[in-house]
Amino acid sequence: MQNAVTIQIIAEPAELPMDKRAGFKIGMEIKNVGDVAIDPKIYDTVLLVNGKRDVAWDLAVQNSPREGAWWHLEPGHAVNASWPLGEAMFPQPGDYAVVLRLGVLESSVLVRVTP
Repeated sequence: MQNAVTIQIIAEPAELPMDKRAGFKIGMEIKNVGDVAIDPKIYDTVLLVNGKRDVAWDLAVQNSPREGAWWHLEPGHAVNASWPLGEAMFPQPGDYAVVLRLGVLESSVLVRVTP
């Protein structure tokens, strides 16, 4: 019996000017690729921005309401969510390496914030 998930980071848009950070959304998709229903454990996800844990992510994930699939994800199904965290994540222009972790799984993206 296999019990596995895949994760994918969602970052939209991947390039944006400083004055558009409020419209930036960061999120995830978790898919159950196993053969039994599971708790996908989104509460265990960690988001790193340039190597540092992002507290805004932690607050968003822990305090967001979730539907049943976030606790009981059927085989072959996926759940996704995103939050507008650009202003909290990107204090100044630059390139930001954003990494989503769930246990040993990782998904990453480079986000560029221009002046």
